Amino acid sequence: MSLPSIWNKEEDRANVWTTAMYAVLSIFVVIVFGFIIAGFTVGLRAATAGYFGAAEAEVEIQSSEFRRAAQAGFFDQCASIQTNEGQIDALLITLADENISQRTRDFTVTQLGGVTATRKGAINNYNANAQNTYQEGQFRDADLPFQIPLTEYPEGGPTICVAAFPR
Repeated sequence: MSLPSIWNKEEDRANVWTTAMYAVLSIFVVIVFGFIIAGFTVGLRAATAGYFGAAEAEVEIQSSEFRRAAQAGFFDQCASIQTNEGQIDALLITLADENISQRTRDFTVTQLGGVTATRKGAINNYNANAQNTYQEGQFRDADLPFQIPLTEYPEGGPTICVAAFPR
């Protein structure tokens, strides 16, 4: 035996629909509110990106890791140019030998062209990094040249990476 309802059947149905509509409306309001918060957050990040982006970049650039990597990068680039010059020297010695075959001579000339182009690319890269005073350029060691002249090697002379100091 069940207790009689204080509402009739029609009122029970209306209460169920009303509750369901409030639930759907509540979910809708939560979703819309979430989109508004997300939009505000993205908008705020976009509005302050210039300031915070520049600040984050400055912190990263001035970090010890970046500074050490930039300094080491200049020494590595200069050393790679010197390595290319050593390869050019070895290839020129091979070309000077009159007893090598035509095939070896052709191969050596091809290698010489490739190493010469690699050297020019390395010099251009070094010079570009040295001029980038906002990032890497400010950490170039004082003993390294500011710019390496893009002259032909060996006529232009070897690249000097570290200035020799009298003792």
